[in-house]
Amino acid sequence: MNLNECKNRLEKSIKLMSEMNISTLLITPGPNLRYLTGYKAKNLERLTCLVLKVDENPRLIVPELEKLAALESGIESLEIEIDTWNEKENPYEKLQNRETSGVVAADSQMNASKLLEFQHLLNKAKFVDAKSVMDDLRSIKSQWEIEQIVIAGEYIDSVHNKIRDIVVIGETEKQLAKKYQISFSSRDMKQLILR
Repeated sequence: MNLNECKNRLEKSIKLMSEMNISTLLITPGPNLRYLTGYKAKNLERLTCLVLKVDENPRLIVPELEKLAALESGIESLEIEIDTWNEKENPYEKLQNRETSGVVAADSQMNASKLLEFQHLLNKAKFVDAKSVMDDLRSIKSQWEIEQIVIAGEYIDSVHNKIRDIVVIGETEKQLAKKYQISFSSRDMKQLILR
């Protein structure tokens, strides 16, 4: 993931939150966390949550056991504070000491049990779906994203150009899939991206 791209996405998220009168954005592991930070966290029963507030630096609440994975993702380069918790702590209380009222936008991918914990703790806040922020953020493509779309299109074109050489009448879908897998290896994709 491109570091500058993630920084821009985080900044745009906070700007959108301000425009939408959203005080807090809670993002758990899934496509939105990866989109914003590049961190491909595992969605476990333990809480991992990116907390964005309009007036504070971003924080990632993460189990101590997952801290190394978060660090290896480069998340600290985005100036995101890593706030760890251990098995004896209630990770949801990491928000209790901070002023969290107003409108809280929760990730659409958040497990119901986690959402209920946040709602119980932040009982003065109004909860909404973070979809409004994330959809607006994703709808306008950056130059980097356009370049990635072009690369993907070129790869698809290269696949289509090789189809005549691979398809044989009478083959099953499984046989054809195996040929595709061999012919269009990740090495081909890496060569296309690295050019």
